[in-house]
Order: sequence, then C-alpha cells, then structure tokens
Amino acid sequence: METIKRFWKPFVFAWVAYILLTAVIVLGRYHGFHANIVLGIFSFGGMTYLFRRKSSDSKERLIKTILIATPIIFFAIIYITGVQPFYTSPNFIFAQTIGIILGLIFEKSDHWFVRSMIMLVPILIGFWLLVQGADIWQHYTIYGTFRSGETLKEAPVLNFKQDSVVLSNVDFKGKVVVFYFWNTTCPYSARYFPILKSKYEKWKTRRNVEFYTVNFPVQSDSTNTRNNVLSQWNIDIPTLIGPKAEESYKVFGSFTFPLTIILNTKGDIVFWGSIDRIDGTIEKLIMD
Repeated sequence: METIKRFWKPFVFAWVAYILLTAVIVLGRYHGFHANIVLGIFSFGGMTYLFRRKSSDSKERLIKTILIATPIIFFAIIYITGVQPFYTSPNFIFAQTIGIILGLIFEKSDHWFVRSMIMLVPILIGFWLLVQGADIWQHYTIYGTFRSGETLKEAPVLNFKQDSVVLSNVDFKGKVVVFYFWNTTCPYSARYFPILKSKYEKWKTRRNVEFYTVNFPVQSDSTNTRNNVLSQWNIDIPTLIGPKAEESYKVFGSFTFPLTIILNTKGDIVFWGSIDRIDGTIEKLIMD
C-alpha cells in the first residue's frame, strides 16, 4: 500500500498531462501545434524534476521516471507497429521526451546558467516551430519527405461526388487535373487556401488544366460547415466530396491532410505533395 502511494502520482499526472496536451493541439488547431510542443516540454520536464527530487534513492527516481514516460512509451509502440491514429504522430512523442531529458539535466546541474538555458530551450523551440520548423515537420508527416516533388504512380479508384453527380477516373482523363484534398478540422488545410487560390487564378485559363478541392468530411461535417469554410477563405473552386475522412486511407493509403495530387492526361499521378510546389509539374505537362 505504501508503495502504491509513492508511485501512483507520477503515473496519473503523466497521463492527465498527455490527455490535456492532446486537447491543446486539437482545440488550438494550427497554433495548438506550437503550444502543444512548448507545454509538453515544460510539463514533462517539470514533472521529471519534481518527482525525482522527492525520491529517497536512485531506484525510486528511476521508477518514477519510467512511470512519467509511460504514455510516451505506449504511443511510441503503437506508432512503430504501424497503427497511427492522430494522437500517436511523432510530434506528440518528441516534446515529452525532450521534456524528460531536460528535467534530468535540470536536476543534475546546480549552475544557474545551465538551468536558465534549460528554461529557455522550450521557448526557443516554440519560436523556431512558428517561423519554420512546423512547416518542415508537417511536410514530412504529410508527404513522407522533407521535399515534395514529382512522382509517378497509378491513380487509385476515384469516386467523388459533385452535387448529385458521381465522378470517376474516366471523367478526368484527357485533362491535367489538380486535386487539393482537405478536411474542415485540419488547420493546415485552411492555412494553404490562399496559396491554392493564387495557383488556381494562375492556371485556370490554361486549356485542359482543371482544379478541384476535394473535401473528406469528418463525422460532424455538414454541407453548411464545408461551404462556410470555403466562403470564409473566398475559395471559388469546383468542390468534390470524397469519402469520410477516417476512410481516406481506403482511397490513397496512409496520408494526412492537406494533400495535393496532379493527374496527367493518362490518369497517372505525377505529383504528390504541397500545393505551393505544383507550378513546375503543370508547366511540363502543358508543354508535352
């Protein structure tokens, strides 16, 4: 009983912190990503330092550290084994791990300068994410590479709705087609809408070049929800409706929103990446 009293707190606190951090990134949308990282480092670093400081010996400190790391270990295993719900993506694991490491360093050092630098690290990481890092990491999680570029693979079976009409692969052949796949709950989808709009305005007058936004609705979506988002960003591009967002893997396999693909006139996927990098591929296709 005494052992349980000594060790339940770090375990419970770590899981509560993890759940709250997950809520931050979901509710905070785009800016929640940055806040989640900074808060994750601070919270897990603070827990590591405080619980270890109150330990009686090295064995107790080790056990408490492991208990604090249990949510990280649990979701890391899920991620490694290939089951990847949204809360197991690496950005929900790395921040907490960095926090634990900084907490250990903070505990070991009594020097004011070292401790000051440790307190500054989460803020610097958060600033870097805001300026550049989030885009780099998001690009990796969406496209599987730090650079998007041309690819060539057979298009999956496409069955999208436009109003009451169902469109399939044959309806797009003979044209250069740009699809922007998005979701109303994904903050990055809306963030790239201005770029999507500028690319559409640039290419819409070219013969045989067509643009579509393809909404994969979440369960709570309605026609009004989708239209309100598009209206808010002043997007006047033909919109198709795909399957439910949670079933998107059945169409394209594992991918995250937003995604841009380009089909050549034969129906092959010749681009799989970010909307801001499509110009080179379109130029090549219209010159062929």
